[in-house]
Amino acid sequence: MMELPLTGWQVVLDDTGITIHITGLAERVDTGQVARRLADALALAGAVVPPVRAVRVPAVSRTALGKAPLIRSVRGGGDHPGRGQDETAGTD
Repeated sequence: MMELPLTGWQVVLDDTGITIHITGLAERVDTGQVARRLADALALAGAVVPPVRAVRVPAVSRTALGKAPLIRSVRGGGDHPGRGQDETAGTD
């Protein structure tokens, strides 16, 4: 299990794969490694693994009621709020 120094996270599934939105992650932590570790864990569990990336974001997306779901599905195209600018898995 990987312990990370962070303040929040949200997993977003969209048409391009899985994006882990991370808030408060120390700059020294490689987001590419976070994404690879999640992809490896999914594969070990027997899942068909889509592209996985981890990005630093200023805040995770919230619902109209102010709740921050830990897992979101944003399918059907288009961009979703909160997308960060960090590298993707395998492009370090």
